[in-house]
Amino acid sequence: MLNVISSNIKKLIISRGPSGSGKSRMAKELSEQHGNAPIFSSDDFFMKDDIYEFDIDKVGNAHSWNRNRAEEAMKNGIPVLIVDNTNTQFWEMQPYVQFAQQYGYQVQFAEPDWHPNIKTPKGKWNTEFLIQQQLNADRQGRKKSLDPSIVQRMVDRYEY
Repeated sequence: MLNVISSNIKKLIISRGPSGSGKSRMAKELSEQHGNAPIFSSDDFFMKDDIYEFDIDKVGNAHSWNRNRAEEAMKNGIPVLIVDNTNTQFWEMQPYVQFAQQYGYQVQFAEPDWHPNIKTPKGKWNTEFLIQQQLNADRQGRKKSLDPSIVQRMVDRYEY
């Protein structure tokens, strides 16, 4: 029997899902499962002294910054890394996948499934459930709650 040592396999895990779906919680769990693998989130760009200060005009800068950090980690051969963004459309993930191919990483996609109502019976995101998640005290305390129309847009544009 052939034994493969998994520590020799480099892996990029791309987290996907609308706001409030539990991506960041899932990313933390995945990080712990992989020896505290680094998590790369564009949201980190907006953190100032542990306070989330989102600026819509800087979203492009945040994503560029995050892609650069992830590529640098792959150049340095970090064995497992996790990208924690909404990644609702394929083009948003494309640069990360290209880096993974360039630097010899396997790519794994992950969507949260922590609650039975997170998706509809047809496997689509449950908009009503995700809107309810925006009312979560933790999300509100971190200033990460979104207007229902924004959540709806994320669900509508999601490429499965």
